[in-house]
Amino acid sequence: MAIQTTRLKELLQLHLSAKATKLDEMELWDFVDDPSYEQEIDTLLGELIQNQVDEHQLTESQSTRILEQIFSHGDSKTSLRKLWINIAIAATLTVIVGLGILIYSLSTAPAVDFTQDISAGKNGATLTLAGGKKIYINDMTSGKTDDVSGLVIVKHQDGEIICQTTGKPGGQIAYNRLATSNGEKIKVILPDSSVVLMNAASSIIYPSTFAGMKNRSVELSGEAYFEITKDKTHPFIVKTAGQEIRVLGTHFNVNDYNQTAGTRTTLLEGSVKINNSYLLKPGELAINKAGSVKILEADLESEMAWVKNEFYFRAEPLENVMIIIARWYNVEVNYQDEEIKHIPLIGRISRTKSLAAVLERLAEAGHLRFKIEDRKVTVLPN
Repeated sequence: MAIQTTRLKELLQLHLSAKATKLDEMELWDFVDDPSYEQEIDTLLGELIQNQVDEHQLTESQSTRILEQIFSHGDSKTSLRKLWINIAIAATLTVIVGLGILIYSLSTAPAVDFTQDISAGKNGATLTLAGGKKIYINDMTSGKTDDVSGLVIVKHQDGEIICQTTGKPGGQIAYNRLATSNGEKIKVILPDSSVVLMNAASSIIYPSTFAGMKNRSVELSGEAYFEITKDKTHPFIVKTAGQEIRVLGTHFNVNDYNQTAGTRTTLLEGSVKINNSYLLKPGELAINKAGSVKILEADLESEMAWVKNEFYFRAEPLENVMIIIARWYNVEVNYQDEEIKHIPLIGRISRTKSLAAVLERLAEAGHLRFKIEDRKVTVLPN
């Protein structure tokens, strides 16, 4: 919450000084739309206004025109408009830096040209059993499937999947692979009741039972968030292409998408040890690049945004942003101009929105246009 408050204050200061970019505005209005931040916005605005009231004065007529502009933007920002009225009255209409107050931009966003929009990603995965049989989760009806290879699968109405072992201790261990494609995510409960939330284009290989095993070991490719059931005598081990994470019981996220840039391990609770050498504390991020591990303070808002079903970017190059979007919406991205790949973007956007809606938010930067054709997105300069 401290990081969110700091960012909210930064955004308010940018608006008050008329230095906010279009993406700053988008991020700020996401805060405004969240009722839980109403009191916090009130407090921060009061502090900022008090600091400026002696230096910047407005006439009553100027303040009236500003309030009329705020009213002219419809009903979507009702709570903030009321807040500004109260502030204006309390401060006798002598506050705010010129026209740099919080007024939602009415400028027309660059067009997102499309004939058919693309929906956001959804719950889904493919389970490949040890014998090679494939079970497509999306084809299942809610309820239990037949008991296959000591495994019972339960699919809930919301798409959540529970995989439970029915194998007896001492029996033959079978390894299964659960994989999501682009545009899919899935939540699975392993045989020991540990929870794994898998992002798009990811896979996990795990045994049908942990009974009789010294370690509870799984293999991950892509990205997944883990909530591990505590068992001091049976450590849980997550293996990726370049590292091994050893835990007893904890909550953490592993991003192994780009091994060139490094495998990212973010710890939320408990402790984990990487390659049996580097111990992480809650709130820390380990970046393992070709065996060289660097431990930093984690930006939890950014690292965990996908778990909350959000995109969250802080000065992220457009090319990186579009890689994430392409993975979630299962599209191919092309650029009309290679230079625009480096444009830094800042913002928070829900992953439940359609592709066109997300691209419209990105286009608010004022320098981009997008064209959607089938499952191809072309990025153009404005």
